[in-house]
Amino acid sequence: MHGMNDENKAQCRPADVNFSPETMASLWLLRQDSLLFIVINPAGVAEGALPYAEVGDVSNHVVKQLANVGVTIAEIDWCPHKQSGHCMCVKPNPYSWLQAEEEHHGA
Repeated sequence: MHGMNDENKAQCRPADVNFSPETMASLWLLRQDSLLFIVINPAGVAEGALPYAEVGDVSNHVVKQLANVGVTIAEIDWCPHKQSGHCMCVKPNPYSWLQAEEEHHGA
């Protein structure tokens, strides 16, 4: 999935989400042996430019698009904080990945 649309603006609408064929094929292969998670940091939320509901709409759209090709997302986690906020859940910190692993261990 690409994080930016053609105008180089952050994605904020489901229609802005584009998957490359290679991404879809890779996720389809990974789903056979792995639980898949998505962790995002929508910077627009912290800046007040992106409402929480729009993040939910995009996330739901992504999950549905992937489900249409047989890829299940176990969980989407997102940190609404600014990159400069030194939050432990902001990527590239592994907090959200470690939480997902702990919650789904053995699933």
